[in-house]
Amino acid sequence: MYRENSVIKLLKATAIGAAAGIFICSIILILMSFVFLKTEHLPTSAAYILLQIAGAFSAFAGSYIAVRIYKEKGLIVGVLTALMIFVVIFVTGLITCTENISVMSVTKLVALLCAGALGGIISVNKKKRIGRYK
Repeated sequence: MYRENSVIKLLKATAIGAAAGIFICSIILILMSFVFLKTEHLPTSAAYILLQIAGAFSAFAGSYIAVRIYKEKGLIVGVLTALMIFVVIFVTGLITCTENISVMSVTKLVALLCAGALGGIISVNKKKRIGRYK
């Protein structure tokens, strides 16, 4: 057997983590849209804050998954995964909206990178589970 290249392993883990994070983000956004429809009087500023939280949570979860796959370099893998999630969200926003790039994009980038770094650090420092029946 051959040893898998470390760069390919990093890209696989990052791509799987980013895909999981985007999936989690889309599920959260679907649930939030139902809540927004039921509560007709939600301020726009509250919606922006909730969207930032949803993005940060998905970056945290995606980075956590990616680092559990890669098993080392938690900060780097977490930030790379969060950056991939941000790029997908940003490009999707540019395609679907006619608005210009704003400060919200920068704050979303910072929030996603911080959450991704935190998810990576927590994941790499998590002790391995000891099986009961091994």
